[in-house]
Amino acid sequence: MALLSHSLKEFTLPQLPRLVIAPEQITGDQVTLTPPQWHYLKQVLRLKGGESFISLISPGQQWLTQLGPKVHSARFLQALAAPREWSIPVTLIAAPPKGNYFDEVVRMATELGVAQIIPVQTQRTVLKPSAQRLDRWRRIAQEATEQSHGQGVPEITEVIPLADVIHPQISVNTLGQYRYLCSLNPQAPLLWNQLLGIAPEILSLTASTLDQVRITVMIGPEGGWTPSEEHSCITAGFHAVSLGRRVLRAATAPIVALSLVAAVCYEVSALSVSAYCPAPSA
Repeated sequence: MALLSHSLKEFTLPQLPRLVIAPEQITGDQVTLTPPQWHYLKQVLRLKGGESFISLISPGQQWLTQLGPKVHSARFLQALAAPREWSIPVTLIAAPPKGNYFDEVVRMATELGVAQIIPVQTQRTVLKPSAQRLDRWRRIAQEATEQSHGQGVPEITEVIPLADVIHPQISVNTLGQYRYLCSLNPQAPLLWNQLLGIAPEILSLTASTLDQVRITVMIGPEGGWTPSEEHSCITAGFHAVSLGRRVLRAATAPIVALSLVAAVCYEVSALSVSAYCPAPSA
């Protein structure tokens, strides 16, 4: 892609619309917009030829892009620095509740900056998503990324049985892998307290080691985990935690948990940036 000299002072970047651009839409520095993207920019936002938006190519890769004069045309102007929203990637493993409630889970989890969503099949999971529903979840994630000015679209996997989700975790119990199972056990410690406890440990890591850190949060189905499922997850290295005294719905619990994770991750991100990139001395 050719880099063209262009002053970023002409643009208020946070206010520019975002679009997710697939690799097959790119030829050199030229972009072929899809009909829905063209309609959104031209008819909904009323952008004119020569006005700008931001293309999200992949997580961490953004380009200032200019709308072209021809139908569906645009071109890259300049690569933009795209710091990771959270210094730690977060995975949500959740049992989809019946109905369309998981649509909003996907939307809000994406807005909160989650990196990966794994729908899990449990003994009490009623919903068995079709391929069409999975496609819809992925479209929702893309729209939510654009709307929330995210850095990249989270990966949404196929529905995976619980045994297959936790099996790879059994041999992985290393520093930097923090895995939490949200439980109704009244003796389980609060997730918030656990997150505050790991923050100093994360901040003590070097920049290269920090890249290996990941937080995984697992949410059960309507009706909760069976005792055998909870035991299997704990045996596989997940730590049972509580979201508080109230029993939350399967569509509410993921957002509560991710909000707590987001609060800690944003704080860790800010502190780690100041630690690794100190201000120049006077």
